[in-house]
Amino acid sequence: MLVIVSDFHFSDGTAVPANWNVNPRGIELLLRDVYRQAARKGVKELYLVLLGDMFDSLRSEAWLQVPLAERPWGDPQALHDGYELSAATRQHARRITESIIAQNRAALDLLAGRPPAPAPGYEPEPGLVPPAGLPVYRVFIPGNHDRLYLCDPQVRRLTREALGSIDETSAEAAAQGIFPHHLLMPRYGLLARHGHEYDPWNFERHHGGGTAPLFATELTAADYLQVPIGDPITTELVVGFTRKIRQYLQQAGKFRPEQRARTIARIQRIEDVRPTMAAFRWVFYETERLTQTDAAAEQLELSEAQQLLLRDLMGTALRELSIAFAEMPFYNAWRDLHNHLGCDVPEQIDLALMALRHTGPRMVARVLGMWDSLAALVRPVDSLAQGAAREPNLPIQYPGGMRFVVYGHTHEPLEYALPRRRKHGGNLRYGDLYLNSGTWRDRVFAAADGLDFARWRSATYIILYAEDENQPSGDLRRIGPAFDSWTGHRAND
Repeated sequence: MLVIVSDFHFSDGTAVPANWNVNPRGIELLLRDVYRQAARKGVKELYLVLLGDMFDSLRSEAWLQVPLAERPWGDPQALHDGYELSAATRQHARRITESIIAQNRAALDLLAGRPPAPAPGYEPEPGLVPPAGLPVYRVFIPGNHDRLYLCDPQVRRLTREALGSIDETSAEAAAQGIFPHHLLMPRYGLLARHGHEYDPWNFERHHGGGTAPLFATELTAADYLQVPIGDPITTELVVGFTRKIRQYLQQAGKFRPEQRARTIARIQRIEDVRPTMAAFRWVFYETERLTQTDAAAEQLELSEAQQLLLRDLMGTALRELSIAFAEMPFYNAWRDLHNHLGCDVPEQIDLALMALRHTGPRMVARVLGMWDSLAALVRPVDSLAQGAAREPNLPIQYPGGMRFVVYGHTHEPLEYALPRRRKHGGNLRYGDLYLNSGTWRDRVFAAADGLDFARWRSATYIILYAEDENQPSGDLRRIGPAFDSWTGHRAND
């Protein structure tokens, strides 16, 4: 039996409040259900797969407290093969990893199979153990937000110890179908990876020197080390916006401490907006809510003068951040490189930066909303689902039955039937599925008009069963692997 979760985004509590991390109680409920199912099925092995973005080393204000040259994107050479992070950058990555672990000790202990210590608002319940004699293998595949795991041996050690995960680079792991960036497990009909390989924002080698995206199977270990543009966008713009507003509110001397705290807590929700481009629109949306209609609901009790001042401070922060980002050597080197690759991401970023500097909130929302709508018409299926259909070889141990491509990354749980491939030597067949493991964090979505947003918390997990683990009693026999996919939502705005 194999269980897949992803995108917990455990953080150090600097860019988002520490209590916004995944609650240990939710992990406890997950494990209880998994252990009950394992006992009911009488399985002989259990894999708990953590399919990327478990640690979020980008969502940290610690990067903004060190010189730009010591950040992972401080050198434009980080775009190219063979670049190694400086000793100072690796040291910062270790400290952030240690802070993430300290902030999430109870949740990580649960995932690792250790008795968890009590945490604020959480008291462990007794009896959370796998069925007697059942070996549990914990497997971690890094994503784009925990990409620095690949860049430093100490970060790898800290992460593996915290998660209780096996060494995915070992020969023993490879014999089980576990590799540094993917799983290939015929017993479960499974090919799994984080999925950012097919995201041009978050994987630098998405384009292989031309206009066509690479097959993920063509990638090398070095390809995963190159810094994508999504990294500095997350930290410099998204995290940087909250940090600047906090500084400006303090310097203004016009807001009470509780007003500052409530305002910052509201703005920090920018971290949950997906996709990345929507975060630019959401900033203006949330600005309007904070300074106009939503002030009473949030009990901010801002005077009219405070509302006007806050709006001015936000506009100043956005202008300063967009100008600094446009002048950043890494961004300019990235833009020069990608303008020759037939990629439309540079144009999208240029449009967003220009809008942040010069345009009013409603116009920004409409312009970027129209861009998103046009992109959806041109590419009605998301790039990861398209990538799943391009996976050339799915493993299979049993004749007949389903086979599965599983990704995370998008935060969008999904079950999608893959088209059969009849040409070019592919072997996708009828019954092959793409599954997405969603997220365990809050999610913010744009409304159809592009002007409003809604928010809720999600939790998703996928269970795969080998053929011998999914047989009913009696004479009927099921052929091949099978799956369960469970998703829950809770509105908490």
